[in-house]
Amino acid sequence: MTANAIAPSARTRMTEGAFAAAMAVPESGFDAMDPANVSPIVAWLASGSSAAVTGRVIEVEGGRICIEEGWNHGPAEDAGQRWDAAAAGDAIQQLLAKAAVPEPVYGV
Repeated sequence: MTANAIAPSARTRMTEGAFAAAMAVPESGFDAMDPANVSPIVAWLASGSSAAVTGRVIEVEGGRICIEEGWNHGPAEDAGQRWDAAAAGDAIQQLLAKAAVPEPVYGV
C-alpha cells in the first residue's frame, strides 16, 4: 500500500473571481491554472507505474511538477516552560530574523 499527496495549484469556482487577472489565459494558449493539468499526475499515481512511490508530496502548477522535500526545521528556541505572550512575540521576532526567507505563495 502507498500513501502520497498532491499539492495542486489550479483554478476553482471559489478562486475564479479572487484571482481573475492572475488566472487569465496567456497568449500562448496554455492555461496553467486549468484543473485538468493535475489529472495526469492523479492518473499516474493510480497506475502500477507508481507502485514503489510512497510518502511523497507532488506539487503540480501548470506544467511544473515538483517533488516536495518535506518540512525542514528552522531556528528554534525552547523556553523550558509555557511562554507568556510578550516573551513569545520577542522570541518569534528573533527567530524570524534568523530564518530563511520563504518563497512567494500562490497569488502573490
